[in-house]
Amino acid sequence: MRVGVIGFHQKQAPLALREKITKIIEESKSHIDNSISSVVLSTCNRIEIYFSSYDLVKTHKDLIDILEKKVDGSIQSTYYQYVAEECFTHLCKVISGLDSTIYLESEIQGQVKKAYETARKKTSLPFDLHYFFQKGLKVGKEIRKNVGNGKGFSNLPKYILSYIRENTKLSEKSKVLFVGNSSINQRIMSLFFLETSFEMTLATNGPCKDTKTSQIVSRHELANIYDYDIVIFGTKHHEYIMNYIPPQEKSLLVFDLAVPRNVNPSIGNSSGIRLVNMENIEGYIDSRKRDNKIQNERSNTLLELITKYQMQIYKNKLTRAKSYETKGVEIS
Repeated sequence: MRVGVIGFHQKQAPLALREKITKIIEESKSHIDNSISSVVLSTCNRIEIYFSSYDLVKTHKDLIDILEKKVDGSIQSTYYQYVAEECFTHLCKVISGLDSTIYLESEIQGQVKKAYETARKKTSLPFDLHYFFQKGLKVGKEIRKNVGNGKGFSNLPKYILSYIRENTKLSEKSKVLFVGNSSINQRIMSLFFLETSFEMTLATNGPCKDTKTSQIVSRHELANIYDYDIVIFGTKHHEYIMNYIPPQEKSLLVFDLAVPRNVNPSIGNSSGIRLVNMENIEGYIDSRKRDNKIQNERSNTLLELITKYQMQIYKNKLTRAKSYETKGVEIS
């Protein structure tokens, strides 16, 4: 099996490094090197580069060299790697949400599918990568269906709301400013609309569909940031949107859910400002996870059975392909 992966996860790679690599991926339009067949998965807490070649060891070294040159430094001990069957098992674990901070979360399924579709449209991917992602996406659905009834145990917006209620004395009438009309902000707004009486405003410079906010304004509204009690940043931008917030007597809770970050981390040192980024949220989630030992054991057993089955199908296809190779028969 000619597929490998190099991955950077929040548990191993510092946020600053993941930001650099994310920017490299964005600048290269999700294609690290034109000579390497790859699928790049980039989320808030992980970056993974799945690649295929006849010489996985050399391609792995080439990718590391490219990344180290672009980040201008060593990335040793900050990444993990898998090849062949271990790579497929890892991909299935990622897609099914078993490797997520939020157990069995379903958003990753769509993120992986989008990464695969993006790569597939840009270049001709080899059979091995097609097989990995097509079967991996099926395995992800199967795991959720059999373990989590098709759903995860919780989701990021609920943890955000829980964090606010547990760590502040804000009222249900608090004013919230969302910066960026992103998917995560839309999901948080929908939850807040259903479960709170927060007065919500969306600041965006792009086109905006119907939202459940009280009003829509431009990002110039950030000049009035102290008119709000909570500010949630969650948009794609190549540099900090907010570099400085002048200190005032009023306290302000600021969430930065973006990678790369939207808010200069030094703002968190200002008096009266509590800055919460994805690393803080992930730590909060870890500290409040229920004991999923039984579910994890069941999930991993099921995952092992399904991936072994899919690998056997893969090997059978290769055997058939070799037997028909001289006859010019295409194997589907």
